[in-house]
Amino acid sequence: MSTDHNNVAKNSGGVDAELDRIFAARDRDDMAPTISALLPLREQHPHNPRVLYELAGAYDTAGDETAAVDLYERAMAAGLDGDIRRRCYLQYGSTLRNLERIDESVAVFARARQEFPQSVSLGVFEALTFHAAGRPSAALASALSLLAEHLHSDEIERYKPAIRGNAEYLASLDETETHAVRGRPDLPATQVTVRPMTTSEFDAWQHATTAEFAAEQVAIGRWPLEGSVERAIADNASLLPHGISTPRMLFLQGTDADGATVGHAWVSLDHPQGSPDLAYLFDIQVVEERRGAGFGRALLAAVEAAVLDAGVPALELNVFGHNTPAVSLYGSSGYSVTTQQMRKTLRS
Repeated sequence: MSTDHNNVAKNSGGVDAELDRIFAARDRDDMAPTISALLPLREQHPHNPRVLYELAGAYDTAGDETAAVDLYERAMAAGLDGDIRRRCYLQYGSTLRNLERIDESVAVFARARQEFPQSVSLGVFEALTFHAAGRPSAALASALSLLAEHLHSDEIERYKPAIRGNAEYLASLDETETHAVRGRPDLPATQVTVRPMTTSEFDAWQHATTAEFAAEQVAIGRWPLEGSVERAIADNASLLPHGISTPRMLFLQGTDADGATVGHAWVSLDHPQGSPDLAYLFDIQVVEERRGAGFGRALLAAVEAAVLDAGVPALELNVFGHNTPAVSLYGSSGYSVTTQQMRKTLRS
């Protein structure tokens, strides 16, 4: 970025103008130049909500949904407001759904609809999340309610009382269906088993996860872009000095009933801080093409079973403290908060 642009971006209006300039030149098929232009703004204005939001959207469009989610959360926490906040809710909730973090997506859209009850777009995408959550009655009820309230057509007007009545009926069915499912936690939505990774699977996973970790650290402002991959490789090597043969590590491949890969996980049977009888979940992911089908929670359950089989009675993981939906998701899987990190911005 040129010196002139740096000077312009020193005040809020200048930041907005610079963001507008960057996005006027955006190419959705090649987001790398856009991201490269946004990262210096992120370094200069780490707490500017619009900068965080626009960088999140750029990563999202580029396909780096994990990095996008964290930035969406930070933008909201930094005070994003107005119509951009509505758009952030929609993109954030949709990306969580794409990452198969369905419960979190439901929670985000519920909060969004409370803040923006008249938003048709939020209602539409909330219906998609209901469908992904296995709640077809709620999805159709939501769509019918939107139609009744916002579609103005002479042909449909006479049927609106019936449409609203059907929406209410479907919503009541959703309450019954949801309670029935929650009452049977012994019935997982999808069956997943785990096995040790092969050497080739480990090499492919390690290459991908190292690059993803580096990108995430840059996206949240912890590391500069330059040297980030090398730093991630060094961190990984310190944790895994013997690669796949590093003692007390589980490198697990999750498979469905047909033996096809659905995801992977990395667990240390010894906690990094030395806590006794406590394993640590470093990484768990569902492969992109299998997301949105209910494999995430089933994979987590299979990993937990593997940890128990290895003789460790408890498992810990990390989740950002400001990510309320994620805390809720893990809480619904039986995890409880043990420690919290707190932060206060002393200078904007």
